Amino acid sequence: MEKSYYDALNETYSLFKSQGISTIGKGYEEIMSSPALFEGYVTSLVEGACADTQAEMAQLLANTNSHLLTEGSVAGIAPVSSLSGPVIRKLWPSFALRKAVRSEVAKTPAFMINYTKPYFTTVEGGKEVKHYVVRDGLLKDGAVQDFGESNYSTVVAAEGVADFTTFCTVETGSQVKLQPLDADFTLVSCKVGETVVKIGKKVGIENVIIYDGVSDGKKYTLLVRLAAEDCKAYVQIIADTGLTITEVTLRGHRSVEYNEVSTSWGFDIAREDIRIGTGDHMNAPLSVESLTDMKALYQIDGTKEAVDLMTNAMTLKTNGMILNFLKDSFINQPGAGEFAGYPGASQYLAVFDVKPAVGFAGGPKAWREELKPVIDHLAARIKQQTFLGAGVFNIVGNPIDVNLITNVDWSFRGGQNVDGVNVDYSLGTYYGAGYTYKIISSEIVPQGQLYVVFIPEEKSQMTYNYWAYSFSTELGYRDPQRNNVPSIMLCKRDAVKAFMPAIAMVKIVGNDIGAAYDPFRDYIPTTAVTVSETAATEGAISGLKG
Repeated sequence: MEKSYYDALNETYSLFKSQGISTIGKGYEEIMSSPALFEGYVTSLVEGACADTQAEMAQLLANTNSHLLTEGSVAGIAPVSSLSGPVIRKLWPSFALRKAVRSEVAKTPAFMINYTKPYFTTVEGGKEVKHYVVRDGLLKDGAVQDFGESNYSTVVAAEGVADFTTFCTVETGSQVKLQPLDADFTLVSCKVGETVVKIGKKVGIENVIIYDGVSDGKKYTLLVRLAAEDCKAYVQIIADTGLTITEVTLRGHRSVEYNEVSTSWGFDIAREDIRIGTGDHMNAPLSVESLTDMKALYQIDGTKEAVDLMTNAMTLKTNGMILNFLKDSFINQPGAGEFAGYPGASQYLAVFDVKPAVGFAGGPKAWREELKPVIDHLAARIKQQTFLGAGVFNIVGNPIDVNLITNVDWSFRGGQNVDGVNVDYSLGTYYGAGYTYKIISSEIVPQGQLYVVFIPEEKSQMTYNYWAYSFSTELGYRDPQRNNVPSIMLCKRDAVKAFMPAIAMVKIVGNDIGAAYDPFRDYIPTTAVTVSETAATEGAISGLKG
């Protein structure tokens, strides 16, 4: 049976109590100051979570402990700091949208990361031009870009010499001035009168192509001899009287036998400075009177209740930060600088109406299956433009919209216990036509928006990253609005950054059933209610509630 958050807290408390040490209040200072005791505290507190989550929470606890010790050296360690560990234990597993991006725990508030920017080079106008794979892509106009060594050239000529010399000349800096043509040489077509005749015949063992054709009962023969070393093709046309052959199209490319013609590939190492900001503060002012009265009248520990409330609020705020980040990343792509040529947001937006299209033969359930090809199309556009390697697409949406996606293998649903904490979001996986999708379903996402975010498997490739640094509870601050009484302050420090565009969105239309029919329209008065009508109105509402 999975250990719950409260079981972990109680067992941690009991473990240290048996050693004569309290994990709450003043006793926590001893744990913070002793590396051995703190390690045991962390091990006990994170028990019950999966291995990855345990490692992340352990690092967050270590960061927070370092932060509190630094604060304590100035103002002393407050007893309320003992709540920092429980806050992290509860907050981290319940944070839904950290799963929408690549999420990591930073060890320091300022650090440098390295990532790769692969490229290939071509020679244009006698100069080497660098093409970044992510920025320029490997596909151009629906076809693979020209990388150089397999660059075919088409020459059109009538009877005589088809000269590939210009095409085969290597740049001046090379010792070999002329490259031979490769044996992969094709007679593509010929033009007989106004008709283009497709041929597609390749050279055989002998560097000669012979093609016999017939047009309107008249015969013609094409003889093509390839002089590979001279980069020339000699064309002879033998045709019956009355036939005019004006064009002979030949196709060939340079040989790479001597490695004088090749595509150069490489990568730059990009370095980025990441600095965690001052973060967010939340305050809960509590007077001595209120704490005493709550304890006496309601048996409520006001301090713990305030921290629990702020923990839930901080979770919501962090989710909102990631959501706004995704929204801005989508709307503002491609941004500027090196991605200025990247297609804008309009090229990565699709609209799906839940109402079946006119003429659709199936029912509403069958129509919903059409949402998956829409998502696949957007995913393919992202991969073709960025040419990033293996990875997973995260689909982030409201449960109302996510429910349109069928055959999802749910890891857990909202309300289930995950890593010892009851969560309010759902996580699942489904397999599309060519990609794997991870589903993050949360009420924090507005209805009508499905974000499609690509996260590469390789950490050397960056799209969207979130770094958490510390979550601490302190008592050395004052609430700006209630600065005459003590205040419990919850501090969160984290950062989020976009490295390159890799996001799309599906706008869901017609899925808000509440807008289609108002069940109260026959009961709520259409005119303003006066004071004299209050009693009657309350009676009507009371009847609705019943």
